[in-house]
Amino acid sequence: MNPPSRLFIKTSLVSLFLTGLLGIVLHLGPWANGNLAYALLPAHVHLGTVGWLGNLVLGVAYWFFPRPKGRYSERLALPSYLLLNTGLLLRLGVEPFQRQSPFPAGPWLLLLSGTLQMLALLVFALSVWPRLVSMQALERARLEARQKGE
Repeated sequence: MNPPSRLFIKTSLVSLFLTGLLGIVLHLGPWANGNLAYALLPAHVHLGTVGWLGNLVLGVAYWFFPRPKGRYSERLALPSYLLLNTGLLLRLGVEPFQRQSPFPAGPWLLLLSGTLQMLALLVFALSVWPRLVSMQALERARLEARQKGE
């Protein structure tokens, strides 16, 4: 498994654990039906969907898609990871406070959070697009690589 895939997948597993832990806290604590639960619920959902599922999907995709010679670069994987998870951390840090007692910069920070996550998906799409090739093209690339190696 390549390094970017491992980074995404390990982050997804940490996020899964934290999502479960936050879910338990939200349901068992004395604040289960109060304002704090209301404030933390979106964080719980984002941590599960973007943190766990999003990182898992991107990590498996970077690992799974074929890499014909000359058409693959891992250099866009790290920016994609950083954008996705910086956006997530920003949302996790801002949204609960914004829901408890709104502050002027809150909506702009949430917009920035979503923008970072969308940029992460754009970078991801740009990095895997060249890898979406037919089996014939993949076999041709492998044959060419073997011929150059001989």
